[in-house]
Amino acid sequence: DMGYKTDPWSAGLVFYELAGGVRPYSGTSTPMQLYHQLANNPEPRLDRGQHPAPLCDLVERCLTRDEEERIDAQGLVDLELVKAEGDHGRGKMPALARWFATLPKAPLPTAACAEGEGATL
Repeated sequence: DMGYKTDPWSAGLVFYELAGGVRPYSGTSTPMQLYHQLANNPEPRLDRGQHPAPLCDLVERCLTRDEEERIDAQGLVDLELVKAEGDHGRGKMPALARWFATLPKAPLPTAACAEGEGATL
């Protein structure tokens, strides 16, 4: 179902891809394959041996199928990992942003142009 509860799901997918460097459903090429993975496979989870526990917890709370258990947008904003530290957030970077800033820079993917040719973003 589409609605406000899908926003944290989408954020979780972005966090997962940024942290792991892969899309959680990258093996799909058709909408039916994607639906099958979404409906039948376990929700994507980060490897706790490779990522900080607070980040793994964040992704898990976002990528929960049950909307009643999934964190909502206000819950995301209120997480210590997301909040800016000190001075009521002025001038301080949230822990999540600091962590993502340490990730190695990957080359941008190519996008298909209207003519069907690839272009570097």
